[in-house]
Amino acid sequence: MKVLSFSLPRVTAVRHVRAHTLWIQFSDGLEGEIDLAPDIEKLSGPVLTPLRDERLFSRVRVDAGALAWPNGADWAPELLHELLGEAKRGASEANDDESWSSLRQRAGMPEISRFYGIVITMYYVDHARPHFHARFGEYSISIEIGGDGLNG
Repeated sequence: MKVLSFSLPRVTAVRHVRAHTLWIQFSDGLEGEIDLAPDIEKLSGPVLTPLRDERLFSRVRVDAGALAWPNGADWAPELLHELLGEAKRGASEANDDESWSSLRQRAGMPEISRFYGIVITMYYVDHARPHFHARFGEYSISIEIGGDGLNG
């Protein structure tokens, strides 16, 4: 029996740099600064909207390998890892499968569930219909509410 295994990136250290910019270090050694201001402005809801306040945003910490704040907000490490990786590679070497704007947009979408290495997120502002993404390593699927799978 062939066993498929991979490890998801985990945040190992974080430091508030200024405004909505953080220095983040990941378990695979990737580290650097990332400005989350464009993403923070898109956030809504009682838990996420307060992150617009720089004083609260600066109180970021690492909790179970993800970024977390005292008000209960958190940010999925996989998305931050992709954003930082793209920023370090530069827009000229962007991933063929996913644009920089798509990665930034996905970073602000809520993570619904995480189990057995599968991460499920919900998108509700990037297309006409809300939809869900399930990701497992290099594999993904997207399902529209009231529709069929978009890609797999």
